[in-house]
Amino acid sequence: MINTNLDIFKEDFKVDKHYIGRSDTENFHRGIERVLFQFGYQIEEYNNGPTTSYVATGWKIRDPFADEIEKGFLEVKTKIIVNGVVDNSSFTKINSFSYNCFMEVKNFVFNGENYIEYYDDEHLKEEINYIIKSFSDFFSNE
Repeated sequence: MINTNLDIFKEDFKVDKHYIGRSDTENFHRGIERVLFQFGYQIEEYNNGPTTSYVATGWKIRDPFADEIEKGFLEVKTKIIVNGVVDNSSFTKINSFSYNCFMEVKNFVFNGENYIEYYDDEHLKEEINYIIKSFSDFFSNE
């Protein structure tokens, strides 16, 4: 018998993804670069496919915040991935189209032995919310 109760995934499956707006092809990379550089991230990888475009930063390493230090974390690293999914109904005669844009955050803390995923920090949440707002201000949110 297959267990169809999705509660089994709640503890082990954490995703920090956010809708950040809609962009045309002209502004997609420009907006991503502008916002990520503003927050100290460096772009490490671009990948343009037929239905999606993908931009990933390198790891931004920082000292832990006070509450992270209290929990014994020694170092923190964060990576941001932006995916633009082509809206198939948006193609124009000049080969232009729109992306629905999503941002994924990967945050790891070093506990002295291993890096572990960790998202339960108010300072991190605040920074991510500022980044989301910056993207939303740059892109349209139709």
